[in-house]
Amino acid sequence: MLRRAQIAGIGLVVVLVLAACQDADAEGGKPSSGATGTGSASPGPASSAPQPAPSLSGLPPLPDAETRAKYVAALEAVDPRIVGSDVDGVVERGRTTCRSIAANMNHAKLITETKKKFARTGYIVGTAHAEAIVRAANTHLCPSYGA
Repeated sequence: MLRRAQIAGIGLVVVLVLAACQDADAEGGKPSSGATGTGSASPGPASSAPQPAPSLSGLPPLPDAETRAKYVAALEAVDPRIVGSDVDGVVERGRTTCRSIAANMNHAKLITETKKKFARTGYIVGTAHAEAIVRAANTHLCPSYGA
């Protein structure tokens, strides 16, 4: 388990370094004015405020109350059992889904991981719901990460 975490961490660092190099190349060798040295993933859906790049851990920042409410509402629209009474837990699992998106995890593996992460006693997440969960996390919690 520790080895997997180490490999995932190394992979994330490689992705971030490559993204930073790509960002510098796009600007003629100069990082863009908003660059923080952590690079940025492909732009996601347009929004009124610029979205931060993934942190070194790959986790997006904690969502504000409005973003959190939109994310929870999107999940409840798919199936209220996804959220249940564990709003904090579902938000945290969404953020870790964003980490997997930031690491460019293989899509099939991302869906399998999401099924496991969101399953609870009495509720089994199917593929369609896992796809919807990933879309909701990407749309609301980490739109700048791409998917």
